[in-house]
This record gives sequence, C-alpha cells and structure tokens, in this order.
Amino acid sequence: MANCLKCGNPLPAFSLGERSHLCADCNAEFQREQALLQPQPRRDPWDDLPRASTSGPAWLTATNILVAVNVAIFVGMVATGAKIQFPDLPDIVRWGGSYGPLTLTGQYWRTVSSAFVHIGIYHLAINMWCLLILTKPLERLMGKLTTFMVYILTAIGASLLSLVWDPTRAGAGASGAVFGIAGVLISFFYFAKLDLPKERIKSILGWVTRFAVINLAFGFSLRLAGIDIIGNAAHLGGLITGLLLGVFFARTYSAPAEERFGRQLRILAGAAVLLVALFPPIIKAEKPRLESFYGEIALQRADYTAAIAHFQKALAQSPDDAIIHGALGYALAGSRRYDEAMGEYKRALALQPGFPWVEVNMAATYLAQGQPGTAVELFKKNMGKTTWESEDYRYYGDALMQTGDLNGAEAALLQAIKLDPKDARPHQLLAQVYTKLGKTADAEREAKFGSSR
Repeated sequence: MANCLKCGNPLPAFSLGERSHLCADCNAEFQREQALLQPQPRRDPWDDLPRASTSGPAWLTATNILVAVNVAIFVGMVATGAKIQFPDLPDIVRWGGSYGPLTLTGQYWRTVSSAFVHIGIYHLAINMWCLLILTKPLERLMGKLTTFMVYILTAIGASLLSLVWDPTRAGAGASGAVFGIAGVLISFFYFAKLDLPKERIKSILGWVTRFAVINLAFGFSLRLAGIDIIGNAAHLGGLITGLLLGVFFARTYSAPAEERFGRQLRILAGAAVLLVALFPPIIKAEKPRLESFYGEIALQRADYTAAIAHFQKALAQSPDDAIIHGALGYALAGSRRYDEAMGEYKRALALQPGFPWVEVNMAATYLAQGQPGTAVELFKKNMGKTTWESEDYRYYGDALMQTGDLNGAEAALLQAIKLDPKDARPHQLLAQVYTKLGKTADAEREAKFGSSR
C-alpha cells in the first residue's frame, strides 16, 4: 500500500480520477497554498463602498458620458480649424468658453458650457484622466444622475468664482468640476457614517485629499511658471462648491437606502437655486471692472470718446477707485481736455497718494499745458518707480528739451526710439535736439527717419 509523500499516512487502495500521491488533508493544504500563490485581482480603494441602485446598460455611465462629450467638443473644435495644442481665444469663446464680458451680460449658459471646452490636447488629457479616476467612487455611491449634476453644479461654482476673481479673462476646462467632485468626496467621507472599517475610510479620504492638493499645487506652479491654462480661482470655486455639497450628501446616508436618491435630488435643486441667486450680486459687483475693461480696449483704439464714457460708467459704480480715475484722466488728456484730466489725476492721488503711473501721466499733461518745468520734476520723481513706455520717455525728452537739458533730452528720446522704433515722433523731437546741439548731420538723419515713418 502506498503512503502519502508528505505526512507518510497510508493512501486509500482505490481512488476515482487521477491518483494523488498525497492524502486528502495534505492535498487540500497543497491546493490552498497554490491558491495563495496565484496573482490576486486588483482591488480599487472604493470596491467595498455601498453601490447606489441604477438602471440602463452598464457602459452608459455618467463618467463615460462626460468624457465622451468633452472629447467630442474638442474634436469638433479641431475639425473646424482650432489649434490642437493651444486654441486661440476666439475659438475657445465660439465653442462656449466663459468670458466675463459675454457671460456677465446675458450669456449665463457659458458657466456650464465652459466645463466642456478645453484649451488644447494636453489640457483635455489631464482633465479626462482626473475625471475618470474621481467619478467612479462618486457614481458608485450616488448613481448616474447625481454624479452628472454634481459635475454641472460644481462647474457653475467654479465659473462664478473665476468671474469674481477676474471677469476679463476667458475660462474653459473640466478642472473646476473635477475639483468639485474631489470636494464632494472629501467632505462626504469625512462626515458620512458608512458601515466600513475606519482604516478603509481614512485611506480613501487621504487618497482623495492628496489628489486634490497635488493638482491644486500643480495649477499654482503652472501659474508661477507663466502658464495659466488652468485657472486656480476656478479650481477653488469648484472645490468649495463640492465640499459644501458633500456635507449635505453625507447626511443622506443616515436615511434608508430607498430615500437617499430623493434627498440627493432636493440637495441638488437647492444648490442650483443658490448658485442662480449669486448671479445678480456678482454682475453688479463686476460691472465697474467690466466698464473699465471696455474703456481700456477703447484706449487701445485711441477712441477717447468711448473710453471716457466707459470710465465714467465705471466710476458711477465705484467712485473711490484710483485706477479708474487715473484712466479717465488719461482718456480726457487724449481728447485734449487737459483741465478735466488734471482734476481726475488729482482725485486719483487723493485716494492713492504718490501713485507713480498717475503722476507720470500728470507730468505729460503739465507739459501739454505749457509747464515743462513742473513736468520734469514729476518725471524725475517717478523715474524707476513704474515701467515706462516709449510715450513716457518721449514726453520726458520733450520736457527736458524745453527746459534746456539737451543731453538729458537726447538720452530720453533715444530710449523712446529703442522701445518703439516705428514711432516717428521721438525721431522728430531728437532732430530738434540735435539742431540745438549743433549736430547737423545727426539732425538731418533723424528728421529723415521721422518723415519716412
């Protein structure tokens, strides 16, 4: 009779199937050891989470729908001529990007549509990767509709804070909503009473928090590097909106499973009403900045009449803004309304004494009023305190020439030409300086340059 090779006990004389050289107990232990050596299927951190009831095909998830819509819109942008890496602003706005001058003047739908528009293929790839990771646990917990609505509402919250931060910038991308979903998960796992081991909840909460912090820091690092594809105000807006939603969602898990979805819908409806209610005060608060923005655009076109009108509207809403007073003074000076311009400059300086930009423009106005000596004093006072443009050096050179400082005038006008070689005016003034200095050849050369431009 044969014996077991492992324990030495006698084996049965007859067996069905393949004959084993191990007894029943040793064979069972061998099978257990072999099972442990087999690779275990990978488990995600959220595999133990309760699953919300849902309907429809397994592939028709909120995650898949959101990714598909984002990708389809980007494909449409590229197919209609947008650049694949960094689309131009008109393309971003045309496809639904948020832009304060449009969003805050009636096109409120851009707060939602902007969450589906991306500023290049890299921007899209990063956001879709994050979206795929974060929506899975949220959809498992709360279902398709709640997940989809969280994306929409946190996108609105992200857009609103971005508009408050800077209404003149264009905003686009899913990142605000991605941070919103992260915010929901963070506060939900912190406050919800789930039937899970504390260590498991702590692990999931730590993972989501680290994910949000790392991506927020990444966005700030891009901004510091001069790349502002991802708006950090939008990130914060989405995160805050999500954190607040998550607190209320956590409370729904104290109710029976069949009541949770109804409670979640009421939370979503309340959040939607609150976000809509934020529009009027934001529009009112941002109107001065928008009017000032329109005024700056008009100044770039040298349309001083339109600029004056916009700056006056801005001041009607924000009368204590020194920058707007200074800008209005500049527009008035451009219209040769020098006395009125001087009044606005003085109001700006009363609000912000020693404002270098205002004092430099005031010096140019003194020059236009025939007071070159006063102008030179103000120019010298503010030399190096603010960035001067070609125009500032031209006015300074003119004032120095009129006060008899020809060498100083030459240096200032040469700097003006260096900053803007195409401007004929500093060449013409420099020709006058060289004539006074007796440099005939130089004067003729500069006069020729001035007349040919």
